[in-house]
Amino acid sequence: MSAAMVARVMRTAHPGPLVDGLHASIITAGLAVGTCAGGGAIDHGYGLTAPLWVGVILALLGLAGLVPERFDRSSPS
Repeated sequence: MSAAMVARVMRTAHPGPLVDGLHASIITAGLAVGTCAGGGAIDHGYGLTAPLWVGVILALLGLAGLVPERFDRSSPS
């Protein structure tokens, strides 16, 4: 899926090494945060299924970033 996302990012943005590097860095940071959060949930005694729930929560947070700007109160109606 990463290759498809890179293709979409490169098609949307002006292609350049910074765009591709930033995209790769964001993916790596997401992997690190998700792994740390899942391990922390196991460490706190929530069991081996806890990383699945951490993944669901992180996915929902990611989807929340797709909320349209029409809910912004500063824009005129």
